[in-house]
Amino acid sequence: MSLLLHPAKLSSALRTPPFRSYRAIDIYCSACKAYLYRYRKGGNGSLVKCIEERILKDYTKGDLHCPECGSQFARLGFVKNKRAHFVIKNRVYYKK
Repeated sequence: MSLLLHPAKLSSALRTPPFRSYRAIDIYCSACKAYLYRYRKGGNGSLVKCIEERILKDYTKGDLHCPECGSQFARLGFVKNKRAHFVIKNRVYYKK
């Protein structure tokens, strides 16, 4: 008896490759237009959270406040045991 399963019988999580396609975006402060992050975003939706390991370049001091105007643009949280910055709505915008 073979223990190998046919690929069609595996769940979709096991069939997908271990990598995803990401695109790099630039994140700016909405109030003063200061450059905050260079981030690898996955998916087509809006920017809800920034996972710390996907941040390519951080231009803030790491305190989740804009370095120019000092407004808070995100809150710290965890997603699947990874640190993430949950973006406060309308405090940032991004360009592709």
